[in-house]
Amino acid sequence: MKLQIDCYSKEDYSVQIDYSGRYPIERGERGDLFLFVCYVLRQLQNLGDHMVADALAGILTNYSSAVIESELPTGVDLLVIKARNLLKAQGMNEFQVEMKIVDLKLALENDPRVPILEKDFLAYIPHLKIQQKSGDAKKQFILTLPPLNLQMKGFGFLFGDVRYYALTSTLILYKFLAAKYQENSKFQRHLFAVANICSNTHFFKQIPVDIPGFATRVVSELEKD
Repeated sequence: MKLQIDCYSKEDYSVQIDYSGRYPIERGERGDLFLFVCYVLRQLQNLGDHMVADALAGILTNYSSAVIESELPTGVDLLVIKARNLLKAQGMNEFQVEMKIVDLKLALENDPRVPILEKDFLAYIPHLKIQQKSGDAKKQFILTLPPLNLQMKGFGFLFGDVRYYALTSTLILYKFLAAKYQENSKFQRHLFAVANICSNTHFFKQIPVDIPGFATRVVSELEKD
């Protein structure tokens, strides 16, 4: 199977999914959730410990696809989501967590990287648009399975703006699937759930080596709902 996301500009994208191939995946809700988990985790894996990865995981953890179309919280608010989750996992109560978050917010407000994150990344998110495939795109992400392989085309030798497109293409896929199943409340609930699971694997540094196997287990667990 193949998932292709074409990036025509910083705001315009198209999404195509080919379910066929030597090892086809199941067409429909199960297959699309599986694809989503694989793509999100692969992009988070590529982004590593970068601030953009934390912001992306923060968005996927706390906000539905509908919120992505409106004004998002500040970069500081997104970045503290990771810390809040980690502190809660350590057993801290709400008061202890929020006291730590106050100090972290003060530090982030003086971090010169945060304005760059807001201006060069987050500011574009409410304007992201999905269109029909139209000619050759300047940049592309092509995810094929199996084995899991993510090709990145058009980014040049140094992959200068790949972080921006890793962030936005992931949110485009989120929006695409939410729109595809807009009348299906169960799918919407499951999509939000797997987005949360992907984010937590990043926060806790638990992105698995076998991403497709992990995705299969996640989707299978949701089917029990």
